[in-house]
Amino acid sequence: MTKPASRAKKPRHIALALALAVVLFAVYILSLSIGDYLKSLEAKTGQIQPYKNLLEALGGFKGPQKNLLLLTNNAELRMGGGFVGTVGMVESDKGKVTSDQLVGVYAIDVYNDCSNKPYSPPDYLKGIGPCASLRDSSNQLDFPQNAKQALYYYQQTVKQPVDNVVQFTPSVLEVLLEKLGPVYLKDYDLTVSKENFRDTVQLEVEAGKDKVELKDPKSGILGSLANQLITKLISKDVGNLASLLPLLKQMVEEKQIVLYSTNQDTQKLIEQIGASGEVKKSDENYFMLAEANIGANKSSPYLKNRVDMHQTVNQDGSSTIELSIDSEHTSDYKIKYIDPNIPGEQRWLVGDNFSYVKLALPSGSKLVSSSLPQDGLVLKTELDKLTLGYYRTTLPLKTSKVSFSYTVPTKYIFSDQLVVSTFIQKQLGGWPYELHYSLSLATDSYQLQAASSSSVEITNSGGVSTLSYDKIINSDQSLSFIYAKK
Repeated sequence: MTKPASRAKKPRHIALALALAVVLFAVYILSLSIGDYLKSLEAKTGQIQPYKNLLEALGGFKGPQKNLLLLTNNAELRMGGGFVGTVGMVESDKGKVTSDQLVGVYAIDVYNDCSNKPYSPPDYLKGIGPCASLRDSSNQLDFPQNAKQALYYYQQTVKQPVDNVVQFTPSVLEVLLEKLGPVYLKDYDLTVSKENFRDTVQLEVEAGKDKVELKDPKSGILGSLANQLITKLISKDVGNLASLLPLLKQMVEEKQIVLYSTNQDTQKLIEQIGASGEVKKSDENYFMLAEANIGANKSSPYLKNRVDMHQTVNQDGSSTIELSIDSEHTSDYKIKYIDPNIPGEQRWLVGDNFSYVKLALPSGSKLVSSSLPQDGLVLKTELDKLTLGYYRTTLPLKTSKVSFSYTVPTKYIFSDQLVVSTFIQKQLGGWPYELHYSLSLATDSYQLQAASSSSVEITNSGGVSTLSYDKIINSDQSLSFIYAKK
């Protein structure tokens, strides 16, 4: 697509470059908004430079790029972001962009010989399909691992090299609908807005026109919606596109957009802007709550989790954590339908939530107790973390609860100063949850001197001082508390 001459002379806005570098639609917009005046973009600070460099790399200014796009449905959440339903390919070369039509994963995800595959599906998905595949490649906590699997399975069918992988969830489409306004899909006689997006599009995918006509709905309505949004984006004035920056950066922070590059230099740039989605290393307390909806319905957005974590630093310097997780299904059974290809079988678009849950803890942690039976909990070492895995069933308008007690390997030293740190990592494509964190020391010889957050409360009971911190977790959180000896 050629850039209109009337836009070529408009001054560049640094914020536009930032937005283009961190969101998948940047690749499309590049053809209109970058062109020859990228050369005039001045990186005035070190903070801006990585975005400029990444922009040049993704835009093909350092060589032609093939970018694999993965739309993962977090209404059917998986460990790595959601069920991979729609796939696309975008090529960029010196700012000029061409794109293939977005297609459903079933159009290219074929099962050939299942033997000698380098990857295998996780235990909780075994038996659902004959072997691992592109549609189920989003099942690791770490995006670089998932991206490598997606590349492998994509290239089994589409024999071409790929330079970069961009994964995004429908949450990105929702914020674009909020910003750009409703979209009318003529072929479906549907107007899709932020308010009706989830139910309208999901129902059409499961039981709509495409299914009746034996077409792949993930190629149809989702592809049509994405293409319409892209058309709206590129019709906007270049200066107005910069207003999308806060929303798009928010999507990166919330892990709704993640990127991977086979080029090490480009991958380092992706890591610098926080869009790589890798599991973080942490020297002290670490926690990630992740879940995979394996019930084949769209109940994930309606599961509201509350995590209560109480950490006690004992007199010998060891640290014990009491953890409980309350899960509430906030929807009733919702939207009854019959799949046209499976006549007579009634289903609910939103129904029982049947999930496999995984908690990632610091490597070397020791489980002390659990509310789950011994045979209902799977302990593994993954990515230098101890993971606890278990199945969870939460019925509509019902709750479920689990609790654990464990020790973390850090040994604290009670000197003149004591620093206690905790890193909470958000799941790829995951939904927000409530965190109530509290910390107490088994000694009254110290008092809080500084905290990473101002919203900390201190209570005293029986000579024990307890710090409390409440937060809605929708992005990574680094907590640090400094105590000084009295």
